[in-house]
Amino acid sequence: KQSNSGGAFAPAFGINVEVLPDTFVYASYTQGLRMPSLFETSQGVLQTTPGKGLKPERSSSWEIGASTLHKGLLLDNDSAAIKLAYFNNSIKNYITRYYDPSPGLMGQMRFSNTDSYKTSGLELQSHYDAGRVFADFSSTYYLKTETCDSAFAARLRASSNRYRDLSNTPDCTPGSFMGSYSNTQNPPRFSANLTSGLRFFDQSLTVGGRATYSSGPTVKADENWQTGATTPQLVYREVALFDLFLNYKLKEHTHLNVSLQNLTDRYYLDPLAQSFMPAPGRTLRVGVLTKF
Repeated sequence: KQSNSGGAFAPAFGINVEVLPDTFVYASYTQGLRMPSLFETSQGVLQTTPGKGLKPERSSSWEIGASTLHKGLLLDNDSAAIKLAYFNNSIKNYITRYYDPSPGLMGQMRFSNTDSYKTSGLELQSHYDAGRVFADFSSTYYLKTETCDSAFAARLRASSNRYRDLSNTPDCTPGSFMGSYSNTQNPPRFSANLTSGLRFFDQSLTVGGRATYSSGPTVKADENWQTGATTPQLVYREVALFDLFLNYKLKEHTHLNVSLQNLTDRYYLDPLAQSFMPAPGRTLRVGVLTKF
């Protein structure tokens, strides 16, 4: 198909209530539209059939939370802020690629619309700054990732045989179905990031460190209807990483940046990895940024 077009109304609503000075509760709802991409509708390799008649994706996102900001919490000139939120995202007609094991189509992959793809979870963000000392902490906990596709699930049940039992394939499954990119893109169940540091010489020198933790994926996609000949989920392991950084203001518009990443030289796969290529080991980076 040489051209494709579409459109829709994508509203966004929100309410923010100040229950105490600088303390708020809020709720927001947004919709979005994404047209099928060139990658999803064109022929790249012989084994992948481009999607035909693909519908645009339609997203609906809810977020409910609370936030507060305080000054003079521990010291006269400090500030502290924290926000906790619940999110629930649903994408109708989510576009993904499947591996089709149906007789006569063995090995063929095609793009199609699922019924929906859903995620939900909790987010925490916090910040403390006292001039000389600062710290940021954030974390995300996923409650669910789920794909629903009654048409493809029916195809899998129909292709069940004595060598591969797919008779109990559900219409909705955590993660996704066989050959789907959603299996490899399953986010960590829990992730957290702590950054803290010190400022010296009238804040011209900043030194600090960062600790990052990520667990394994939200779900392990290892059921018969989730595993196939291609695009298997790489079950990355939990990992804790530590970095050091330095920023020094040499002149008004010139800064020196130094970072030492993966301080303990951990051997690991990045979350959402799609190959067995490990992440970089201990890495030192030095750079100078100037504006003129």
